[in-house]
Amino acid sequence: MLGEWLGARTWLEDHGITPGVTFVTGALGNPVGGLQHGFTATNNLGVDLRFGFQKMFGMPGSSLDFSFSERFGSSLIHYIGNVFSVQQIFPGTYKLVDLAYRQRLLDERIEL
Repeated sequence: MLGEWLGARTWLEDHGITPGVTFVTGALGNPVGGLQHGFTATNNLGVDLRFGFQKMFGMPGSSLDFSFSERFGSSLIHYIGNVFSVQQIFPGTYKLVDLAYRQRLLDERIEL
């Protein structure tokens, strides 16, 4: 969807780095009740990188996965008056989601 990034994406993949970007939004509204009526949206921006060590270092079947998340927006609790969140995406946080070394063995029949 985001295209070639002026050739940077192809260059990265040719050198063993596979990037990915995701964006998720959670929109909620409070049309009646609560403290006041309103509408909010919380968002999650995810960045994923896979470093393929086969292309980078000649290590067959090995890779390092890295995922990062930034969550932003405003919560509906300010309109409702709850003390607990009503949305799954909690805004205002940065998070290392995943950091994993993977090794495939036996013609990719086993992955550790």
